[in-house]
Order: sequence, then structure tokens, then C-alpha cells
Amino acid sequence: NSEYPRIPFFYESRRGLAATPQRPATVWESSVEQFDNFDEVVPADDSDSLEFTLASKTREAIRWVVDLGALLIGSSGGVWVVGGSGQQELLTANSIACRRLSNLGCADLAPAEAGDAVFFVEAKGGAPRLVERGDSGGLRITDPSLLARHLFDGYTIVGWAFAESPHQVLWAARSDGVLLSFTYVAELEILAWAKHEISGSGLVEAVCCKPEGAEDAVWMLVNRGGARSIERMAYRLFPLTSAGDPDVRYCIFLDRAVSYNGKSTENTQATVTVDTPAAYAVGEPLTVTFSTPVWNPAVGQTFSVDADDGGLPYRFVATVDNGASNFTCQLLSRDIAAADCPSAADYWLCKSSASGLGHLEGLTVTVVADGDVYEGITVTGGSATIDPTGGGLLVAGMLHAGLPYVSDFESLDVQNKDGRQKIVKRVSVELEHTRGGEVGPDLDNLVEIQTRTTSHGYLSLPLRRVEESEVVNDEYGKGGRVAVRQSAPMPMMILGI
Repeated sequence: NSEYPRIPFFYESRRGLAATPQRPATVWESSVEQFDNFDEVVPADDSDSLEFTLASKTREAIRWVVDLGALLIGSSGGVWVVGGSGQQELLTANSIACRRLSNLGCADLAPAEAGDAVFFVEAKGGAPRLVERGDSGGLRITDPSLLARHLFDGYTIVGWAFAESPHQVLWAARSDGVLLSFTYVAELEILAWAKHEISGSGLVEAVCCKPEGAEDAVWMLVNRGGARSIERMAYRLFPLTSAGDPDVRYCIFLDRAVSYNGKSTENTQATVTVDTPAAYAVGEPLTVTFSTPVWNPAVGQTFSVDADDGGLPYRFVATVDNGASNFTCQLLSRDIAAADCPSAADYWLCKSSASGLGHLEGLTVTVVADGDVYEGITVTGGSATIDPTGGGLLVAGMLHAGLPYVSDFESLDVQNKDGRQKIVKRVSVELEHTRGGEVGPDLDNLVEIQTRTTSHGYLSLPLRRVEESEVVNDEYGKGGRVAVRQSAPMPMMILGI
């Protein structure tokens, strides 16, 4: 039908419709809070329905409509701001003003809203543009791709979505299937593009975000050789340990990963009791009593109990059922000091393999078990089994198995204001909530960041704050730059260089 509008919207308690095939530059709005009432009234009151058409020298077609304080309309011929004819006046049938903000035509892709800003794609060239508020409070259009043109020359954006929490990132699918991200924090004037490779030569065809708890989850449609799958990025907000740091066990930084979480949901806590205060070494027996609600493990069942120091959990295997939810167990993983026996701690049912990996059959994966990393494990029968010594299986309460990847960052040159030659001998990098990584003058000359200290002993390394200073150059030059690489399946947040 030539009079079916293609764009619905809501604005100032009105339902709006725009762009029919016969009248592509016309907008209709209902009466206030009467969303089905589009009746024409003469003379009209301010609350009655309204209709207007964008006045242009050429025939324009409305591509999208967004509420950005004023009514923002993107058309094939430009971007318009529509509001009341007076200052801060409501849009009514008796007060309509259409002002062209830009002659930059818009592509058909729906815009991505990012708080008080809107991303759209220009009709010519396909590069992204940003509508945001200027210093004077008015709207302005900027080019967020200006310093990353190589990512867009010859390409366009076919789908995108803005994940506001936790890091304010715009995720975009490029026309060739490459996944791009744009970190946009207007308050700190942070604008940064990055390119993300998908395992198995995966092509991202669509992307969307939806709220899940305190975080905006990122979902993608990925095409690998004609086989399509819907995949979700892992959470970036992690539970905290008793020490107040993010719990490394929850970190998932593997591609196409499958996870096992053995934390008890019905039986929330267990209490470890001993006859007399004493230290227990690995292999020694001790008594474990499970508190209410009661859980009775089978003899031979392996479970773990969280340690107060936030390190590797204490692992036990039940050997004798003493009745009344009391078991004699053998200590498996680490010694317990007399003062460190856990009480009323969370407990986990342990496994030695991650299953559900049929999509990675025959491939070599990395497994993260309670925060410890095991590489080079082949998926067999849809499972990845942890057997580091070839003679004894390792068990863990939380497992993540997937394909590893490498994340690279390289800064721009740090310039002297006077442009004089200088030697940049040392670069300091400040990292937050991280573990592992390398730093150096370029990606071909990297030095490992030492994160294990004597205080960690043989325990799992926690996520922590790191300040690393490395020698990067011994030659004269006008600038110095630093490269940072994270090849471990762990997070890394660069705070400063």
C-alpha cells in the first residue's frame, strides 16, 4: 500500500508515523495520549493531531526518527531538527518549526542511540557520524571515524548496537563481516575504535544489545562458512572476592567458549569442622559437616570450598559417610593452616572436564579451571579434559573452555611540545584488574609483565593493579610509543601510559 508508513516512533506523549511510499517526507503525530487518534481538526487545539512535510529543494525520504530532546529526523538529503516554533516550545499543530542541521544524507540503517547522542551512517561513503550536544547546548554533527578512516574506506556499517553498561561501547558489524567496537565516553572525551577477529574466519552479520542484570549483553549472528550461530559475549562485571577484587574464576576471555559452574544453588554453604585446631597437609583426612540446607555427597564426590584469602579453593573428596551430613574427606589441593579453616563458606561440585564442545570437536582449546590456565587440550567426544600430568585428572568448581585469542594495543607517539629529538628509554604502563600481559616498544619486541610474587606461592593469581615500567628504546627519535599484548585468557584494563 502506498500510504503505509515505514517508521513508527513516540514523541512528547504522541504516537508518530512517518515516510509512506507516496509521501516519504511527511510525518503524522497523534493527539496527546490518544495514540490512535489522527483525526484532522480545524481549528486545531495544541493537543490535537498534527501533520508536516519536510520542505526541501529535492525530493527527500525520511530514513529514521529519534527523540533527542528535540525531534531528530534523518533523511536521504540531510538531518533535521523539529520542534515548536518558539524557544523551548512544544511541537503542536499550531507550532511547528523544521530546521536543517546538516545536508549530509543518511543511509537506511537505523541509528544507534547512546545516551544523549545518536550514531548514524551517511548515505555517501557509509562512514558513521555522531549527533551530540555542543558546548553551547545545541546539537552538532561530528565524524567519530576521522582518525580511523582505514577501517571504513570501501566499507559501510550494516548493523550496530550501543552497550552502555559497563564500558559505553558501540559494537558494529562491517559490510565485510568484520566486528568493530567504538568506545565512546563523552564526559572524558574518549573516542577509540578497535577491530575484533572472530575465530574460524567468522563473519558478523548482525549485532544487538539487551539489558541483562547490571550489564548490557552483546549478541551477534556469526557466519562461519555458511553455518550460522547466535553467540553472546561474556559478562565483564565479575563477583568480588573476600579481598574486594574481581573473582578471577568468573573471567571468560575465550572464543566460542562453554562454561561449567558448579557452585551450589540450593545448598549455599558448607562448614569445615575439625576435632582440634591443627594444620592439615594435602592428602590428610579431616571432617566436613554440611550445614542446613543439607547436602549429602556420594562417597568419591569431589567438591571445593572457598578460601578466605581468595586464592585457590580447598578441594576435598568424600571418602566415608559418617551420617548426619558429616563426612570424612581427604584434602586434595592445598594445605590448610590452623587459623584458616573455612567456616560457612560457599562450596562447589567439581569436574575434570568441560562438555558441550561438539562445535569445537578435534580442535585445540584452552581451559581455565578455577582461574588456572591449561593450554593445548584437544576436544574429544565434545569434551575437554584437564589431565596436566597425564596420570591424574585435575578437578575444578568452575571451568571455561574455548579458543584462545590475542589482544594487541599500540599507542600513538608521545610528542614533545617543542618537537625536539629525545630518547624515550622507559615507558610506564598502569593496569587495573589484570593478570599477565606483555609490554614493549612495538609488537615484535615485548617483555612479559611479572605478576607472580613470593606472597602468591603456588596459589592461583588474582586480578590486581599493576604498574609496569619497561625499557623500550635506546635511540634518538621525536616520539616514543608503547605496545601492550594480552595473550592470556584474562582481562586487562589500561588506565594510563
